[in-house]
Order: sequence, then C-alpha cells, then structure tokens
Amino acid sequence: MSYWFSAKFGVSSIQIGGTLAVTFFATGVTSIFQARLSHKHGTIRSIVLVRFIASLLLILMPLLSSYALVSVLYIIRTALNRGTQGAQQALSVSLTRDMRRGFASSINIFSIRLPISIGPYFTGYLFGLGSLALPFYIASGLQFSFAYLYGKVFSNYEIRMKSHASSG
Repeated sequence: MSYWFSAKFGVSSIQIGGTLAVTFFATGVTSIFQARLSHKHGTIRSIVLVRFIASLLLILMPLLSSYALVSVLYIIRTALNRGTQGAQQALSVSLTRDMRRGFASSINIFSIRLPISIGPYFTGYLFGLGSLALPFYIASGLQFSFAYLYGKVFSNYEIRMKSHASSG
C-alpha cells in the first residue's frame, strides 16, 4: 500500500505513515465493535457482512483520485477487514476440542498470514507492469469469495452454537 500511495498520489512517507498509524488504531477499535456485533447478530453473520463491506470498499479505492478520500477509505476498509480476525480466531477455537486448540489456532493464523505474505509479490509484479488498479480488483474478488465461502462453510456451526447456547 505504501508504494501504491506514493506511486499514484506522490505523497510523502510522513503522510503514508500517518495513514497507516490511524489504520492500526482503527483496527483495534473495530475489533471491539466486531465483538459486540458478533454477540448481537451471530459470529458468522457479522464476519461475512463486515468482510463483504470491506471487499466492496476495496473495489472503490483505485477509482478515487484524492489521497485524502482514498486514505479514509483505506482506513475504514482495513479496519473492517482486520477487525474480524479476532472473531474468526474465537470461532475456530470454540469449534475445536481442548487438546487441538493450539493446532487449530496455528492453522487459522497461517491461513490469514499466507495470503498476506504471497500477495505483495503478485501485486508488485502487476505494479511493475504498470497496472495500479488490477491488484485491487483481484484482491476484492478473492475477499468476496472468502466471505461467501466462509458463510457457506460455517453457517451450520452458527445454528448449532445458537441452539446449544439456548439449551444450556
């Protein structure tokens, strides 16, 4: 993102650093709201909804021509997207037997970190070809797919968790 901000808008490292700092703070705040949203509407439903919104915002980013607007959109989108990670982690741990929770937690973190580690390589390649927008559209498509599949795969567990919670 730093490279893209600089290449597209010609902004300074101080401006980019400010945007990233606010993003990390906003992510923490969003994590707290995600917990409340999960409690009120269900973990799976809230994760899927928030991830769909974040994916939509990702599509809009390369279309805007103002750094101020893009940075605000980036802050919101990233905070929404990353703010669901705690809820996802809690869900995976709650669905796992006690003796396998460490392993399940590691797999969950790995599945989050793998795209984060591979993505910059492909994005850099596409940027090198002069395409400053295509990586956003590809990433958005992948994130929409994640949200959809996550909802499909885990929807039965949410129903089971609700019925289990109401019977206890």
